Amino acid sequence: MKNYLYGKMTWPEIKQAAKEERVAIVPIGTIEDHAMHLPVDTDNMIVEEVCHMAAQQIPDQVVVLPVVSYGINKHHFDFPGAIDIPSFAFIEFLLGITNSLVKHNFKRIILINGHGSNKDHVSIAAKRTVWENEGVICVATTPMMLMGNEEIEKIRQSPPGGISHAGELETSMYLYKYPEYVNMSLARKEYGLQESEFFGWDKCNGKVVFTDIWSKISEFGGVGDPTLASAESGKAFFECATDNLVAFVKEFKQWQIKERVNHQ
Repeated sequence: MKNYLYGKMTWPEIKQAAKEERVAIVPIGTIEDHAMHLPVDTDNMIVEEVCHMAAQQIPDQVVVLPVVSYGINKHHFDFPGAIDIPSFAFIEFLLGITNSLVKHNFKRIILINGHGSNKDHVSIAAKRTVWENEGVICVATTPMMLMGNEEIEKIRQSPPGGISHAGELETSMYLYKYPEYVNMSLARKEYGLQESEFFGWDKCNGKVVFTDIWSKISEFGGVGDPTLASAESGKAFFECATDNLVAFVKEFKQWQIKERVNHQ
């Protein structure tokens, strides 16, 4: 099996991987409270495992970089554990990664983000990577976006709002991979803000975007219903995200990189 781990490659191997036109995948997470029953590295673990599980299926088509472990977290500071990176510094940091990959001749880059509050910043970094580098395409996504609402609905056991931060989805995925680090005796059902036509914790795309200070909406640091989580559901969630990431990589490799036209 070809090595897909960027951090375990030598520089000649990285040069060859770029020459083979492999897709560079950058997992991005954070360190923050995940209620009382999950570790603070939950977002890092999930996004990294999704990337690795996908890469194991297509190791000759991708390289996976080490996870970006810290992100946007000031709204979580009322709970111990959160590490926050200032917004502009975070975007510039991501651009440092993508611009370096471009310098090493990677043409197709996927930024896959596992932390909700990083989403807009990761999207900006992906856009700027394209706008500021000729002959490069870069996209941003998340494990939940890759799963899609319809597939999530087939797996979930909880009602709307139940699979959110430290809820059914993340707890199930942690139970599947590392059950020894999950303390289900401390799992508590919390629903925070009410679901509505305009706002939903579970939805990939709502009609409004809103992120409040976490202690205003959560007593224990979570939102959702982790009590309905299971390793079986976690396996299904992982496989759904992984299979769709593999499918996208194969399509992404076929996307045409067009030349810009100056109509000034």
